[in-house]
Amino acid sequence: MVGQPEDQKNRYTLVHGAAESSPLPSGSQDLVSLCLVAHESPKAVSEGIFREAFRILKPGGRFTILDLDKDNLENLLTNPFVAAIYKQTEPYMGEYLALSPLEALESIGFTVLGVDKASRSHKVFVAMKPV
Repeated sequence: MVGQPEDQKNRYTLVHGAAESSPLPSGSQDLVSLCLVAHESPKAVSEGIFREAFRILKPGGRFTILDLDKDNLENLLTNPFVAAIYKQTEPYMGEYLALSPLEALESIGFTVLGVDKASRSHKVFVAMKPV
């Protein structure tokens, strides 16, 4: 990083705690990334994490989400065997299927820059906190 003392370059801090209420200051981050978390959380928690990302991002900061592609997942769940496995291993799958990341991001105030497939089974959302 330009302009930082040598001992401050490449320094990172790990913060452990509830993602929907971090201790980070408002407007302090350039990037928040959420990877394979929303399908593991109740809908209200995922939406809370999205709101927290908005709070801690600087204007112009980016929020990326990578998670299961719900369209592909809904097709998979038509198979009773697959549905039984998901029911046993993914307790919040119903709430994830009820979550609309695009609508949630926009209602919070994000500008959604893109939504695309990251793989056959995953979708990525890129959003920006307006300047």
